Amino acid sequence: MALSEGKTVNRKKEGDWITYYANGNKRSEGAYKKGTKDGKWIQYFKNGNISSEGQFKNGEYVNWYVTYFENGHKKWEGDYGPHVGKSHDGRKEGEWACYSATDGKTVWRTITYKHGARTRPDEHPLGPCSRCGNPIHDPDTDRCPEC
Repeated sequence: MALSEGKTVNRKKEGDWITYYANGNKRSEGAYKKGTKDGKWIQYFKNGNISSEGQFKNGEYVNWYVTYFENGHKKWEGDYGPHVGKSHDGRKEGEWACYSATDGKTVWRTITYKHGARTRPDEHPLGPCSRCGNPIHDPDTDRCPEC
């Protein structure tokens, strides 16, 4: 079995492409336009679960992007903003949420971006670890992953 499927035009990837792991499961799928990613792309873990979903325009991220833990729970998500022909196209914009691996719903950290740069200190809604002060990631404990 080939590890990728798709066509090329003038030695550039064009149209729908799928790549595979050696075990036969999909690794990624999406489209190319004149050799650059364009449109929706999905990445997969070896077990077949989705690892990330996002959109591209002219090879750069655009709009909403989501990543997942291998168990299928949401890991983090945020916006890359619209593509407007500026130097900050393809960079993180606005609030990005990081979720607990336990449930994939509880936000343990919020990061705020403008044109790809953090604009303020990260927020940690679950508070600090009772032992070391690092951020708590799991709503069912008062400790961070390191403790």
